[in-house]
Amino acid sequence: MRPRPGRWCRAIDEGTKNQWKRFNHASPRLAITYNRKPNPPTSLSAEIYGCRTGASRPYVLTATPTLSAKHSDPDGGSPRTDFYWWPLGGARNETNKLSKSNTSGSSVSVTIPSGRLSDGGTYVWQAHTYDGVDFGAGRVRVSSLSHFHPG
Repeated sequence: MRPRPGRWCRAIDEGTKNQWKRFNHASPRLAITYNRKPNPPTSLSAEIYGCRTGASRPYVLTATPTLSAKHSDPDGGSPRTDFYWWPLGGARNETNKLSKSNTSGSSVSVTIPSGRLSDGGTYVWQAHTYDGVDFGAGRVRVSSLSHFHPG
């Protein structure tokens, strides 16, 4: 038999008549909370450079690069994007993280503070969006840091 829509109260044991059921018809209430995960961030860039992979990945010519992404949540609101960075071959951690919130569909950016990156290092960075309930899929990029372009 297919379940039918409607309202009902159930006792812990429906097989006994010793459990009393009560329903106040004057104050029924139904609360449904629905949330979709935020979309993966788009338009990721380190400084003014878009994202490329392998040998063509960008060299960032500052020790305090600005990381940016466009974030969106299908449910609207003001999601938060977390930006993580770590040395290539290392592991992501909560120490190297900056966060920024803005309205859904807008760009967000953070600037890595001085002293957190080493000249000549290659870093992985990730943008990950959170809507207050769920994290969306993160996007990972790799950039090399050099005060002077090696080419």
